[in-house]
Amino acid sequence: MATSMIVSHEIDGTQFSMIQTNHDQEFLDEIGCECFNFAVDYTPEKWSEEDMKKVITFCDDLADIGITNRKEFDDRCYGGHKAERGMTPEAVFTEEYIDDLNLVEETWIEIDYQLTWDRNLRFDFDTVTCDDGCVMFFTK
Repeated sequence: MATSMIVSHEIDGTQFSMIQTNHDQEFLDEIGCECFNFAVDYTPEKWSEEDMKKVITFCDDLADIGITNRKEFDDRCYGGHKAERGMTPEAVFTEEYIDDLNLVEETWIEIDYQLTWDRNLRFDFDTVTCDDGCVMFFTK
């Protein structure tokens, strides 16, 4: 259910692209700074076409799970994780989630975090994958 589109056309042999989006410009700017680590003074007017496509695609994915503004993002976001230590991003998230809630206090207990994600937690969270492989987690 993407809300944006790229329209390309050629004029006198020169290819032009125009990005059309329904996203609020301020929200795009905030997402660019927070999720893509763009400099604060790197405003959307200065973004390259590639950067704009990344941010808009990410915001389209957020809109697909019902997040269309900063408040919804902040209320639902549990952060982002990349694969590490041989674990998927979902398993890394699950490990941190279980640790944060102090659900298992004994360090000698072995947990299959991927199986816990697959069987239980994936029903409570939406995920959006960034182009760098980072998976963002949001409560439903």
